[in-house]
Amino acid sequence: MASRLHIFLTIDEEWSKQYLICLFDPTVDKEMAKKAWNGFAYGGKWNERILESLFPKLLLIIPIDNELNTQTQQSIYQLCASLLFYSTEFSEPLRNYFFTTGNEDQFKLLTNELSKVLEQLDAAAIEQAWGEWLYNYLRYSLNSQIV
Repeated sequence: MASRLHIFLTIDEEWSKQYLICLFDPTVDKEMAKKAWNGFAYGGKWNERILESLFPKLLLIIPIDNELNTQTQQSIYQLCASLLFYSTEFSEPLRNYFFTTGNEDQFKLLTNELSKVLEQLDAAAIEQAWGEWLYNYLRYSLNSQIV
């Protein structure tokens, strides 16, 4: 069901938010959340509408990513890399999360997936992406936030 979350949300958004989104929350049921993220990792599709509900759960699963199987963990970071490049609403909150909360292992996983996204971009898009990242890195550093 988790891999088809986008379909369920289209058919019955209220029901899906009530009964499916909570499955992704490791503070409610960690084992169920790992299974839901595993299912989503193998075919789930995201858009800004889905992320309105799912993004807070993503921020809850990242701290326990080491408990996920390797493929699910990689898919979580592929999702994060995609959000950082393509999401209009969630790229900055996710970047803030990693800059303020991320650890070395999470940065390694994330940068590995970011490099894969960068390989798909043209030169102008790469230059813009790195410019934005460098700007945000410096902004956080100058504000004395841990980076």
